[in-house]
Amino acid sequence: MNWSDHQPHPTRCVIDAGHRDAHRRVLADGPAAVGGGVGERVDAVEVGVAGIVLLTKNLGSAWASDGIRVNAVAPGLIETNMTAPLKDMPEASQQLMDRTPMQRWGTPDDIAGPALFFASSAASFVTGQTLCIGGGFSLA
Repeated sequence: MNWSDHQPHPTRCVIDAGHRDAHRRVLADGPAAVGGGVGERVDAVEVGVAGIVLLTKNLGSAWASDGIRVNAVAPGLIETNMTAPLKDMPEASQQLMDRTPMQRWGTPDDIAGPALFFASSAASFVTGQTLCIGGGFSLA
């Protein structure tokens, strides 16, 4: 499969097969609604996230023997053009901050380090993992 031709939204996949001896990796990034508890309202985004988490685990297991690592980052409330309208709604933004132990919105730089870790050889023994990067939002 040519992943560059099939990049499902909102997931983006990065594959770096390099030469034969390079570490191969897949990095999927999806929404941060990985948290949540039983009995809470479940919407399509949360179902999609659950799918990303399970896909990451299954592909991590299935492709490990081929030297391909599959990990995901699940970003939370990140300041972007897409989230600006939500951040500009004081009441809604405050409700989200009340559920976020770190009491702030994240930035794209908050995502870059963990994504680089997963894509680097420093994570050469890590596969099938989803890392929530949301200031603790998934803990609430």
